[in-house]
Formats: sequence, C-alpha cells, structure tokens
Amino acid sequence: MKILIIAYPSLKNDPRPYRQIHNLYREHELHCIGKSKSGLESSFYKLQKHKLYFEIFRILLLKLGLYEYYYWDKYKKEILNSILDHEFDLVIAHEIRLVPLALKLANNAPVILDAHEYSPKNFDDNWVWRFFIKKYYTRLCVENLPKVDQILTVSPGIAEAYEKYFDKKTVLIKNTCEYVENLFPTEINPKLIRLIHHGNASSSRRLELLIDMMNYLDNCKYELNLMLVSSPSTKPYLNKLKRKAKKI
Repeated sequence: MKILIIAYPSLKNDPRPYRQIHNLYREHELHCIGKSKSGLESSFYKLQKHKLYFEIFRILLLKLGLYEYYYWDKYKKEILNSILDHEFDLVIAHEIRLVPLALKLANNAPVILDAHEYSPKNFDDNWVWRFFIKKYYTRLCVENLPKVDQILTVSPGIAEAYEKYFDKKTVLIKNTCEYVENLFPTEINPKLIRLIHHGNASSSRRLELLIDMMNYLDNCKYELNLMLVSSPSTKPYLNKLKRKAKKI
C-alpha cells in the first residue's frame, strides 16, 4: 500500500507516530508530513508552523469565526500543491487539526484519525484556550469526524467521549512500548526510593503537585525525578517547575 502519515510533532521523537511508521515502512510505501523526518519514510514533506507571535495574532481569526481562513494558511496550501496529484491507499492524521488536510490529500482513500486527546476539552483548564480556541476544535470535530473512516485513541475515557458526544465508534490502541521478555522488578533500596514521572511539560498536568507532594514524604527516603519533554511554548512552565524544585 501507499500510505501517508501526517503529524505535527517530530516524527522521530514522538512515540505514537514513530511506532506506526516503524511498523509500516518495511511492507508499504510510506510518505510522511510533519515537523521533521523519521528517517524511515520514502518521502517527507515539511509542514511549517507560524512563529509564536504571529500565531497569537492569527488566533484572533478564530474569535471572529473565520475558521477556513485560519486553517488554510500558506503552509498547508504549499503541501496541497506539492502532493495533491499523489494517489494514496490510506491516510493517517494525528489529531483532529490535521484531518481537513488529510481529507483533501486522500482523494477518496480511507482516512484514519489517531486522536491522542479528546480535542473539544483538551486544554479546558486554560481560560485563553476556552475563550479563543475551544469552539474551533469543537467545530473541527463536528464537521470532520463523520468523514473519517476510523478513529484510534489512547484510553477508554477518550473513546467513550467520542462515542457519547459524536456518535463515533473508536478503536483503542494504548501507548504501550514494544514487548520485552524476561523483565523482573529489582529489589527496592529502603534507604532511597526513587520516583519518576515522564511526559510533556504541560501546565495542564499540574506537575507542581508532584513537587508539593515531596513535602509530605520522608526526604531521607524518597527522591523525585521529572523527565520532561519541552518546547518553546512550555519553557516558562518548565522554568517554574525548576524554581519550585530548588526549594526542596
């Protein structure tokens, strides 16, 4: 098959898109659109994102309800012009915001949405997101979910939400790593119990509560490690966590 995978993050560093690519590229002709290459695809097309300051200006378009004008920026139009004449057997789009692009590039081929989150409530804890962006993501779901052939997602709760609010059956594929044999737990050192959290440096996850928790533990026996993935937009929050951690 000739398969197209579209995802905003780095295709090599984001585990979920990379896992798909790694499992498909040997038996299929794989083409990818994203921020950077996985190194396994037959061809790659870079999908540029606007600078942060310009993206803030563009968000005003959403508040005015100019959704189509906001969505079809020059970068997405460049992608369309580059590969619109390709004929794919399958298109996989990561997250709802890439589904309109995927539908145009599919040319009637099946489209799968890999929904990492429940998009209409993704950042409901953030008033800026609720005020400017929430309605846009809800509209993306209303208009595009009926057009996709299948939805994949990562947890039962998200799957249930898509079925409840959009009447769309969802296939659950968890973010599990490759199976490894002969793994056994190691013995705990009672003098130092090490805790680790690995994930995105997102304020929505309220990681500061993990640091606060350490005040209620025996500091002689517990150590907290935060292994976080950051980006320019999450750097201020990451720095806030570092400042807070220094006090303990």
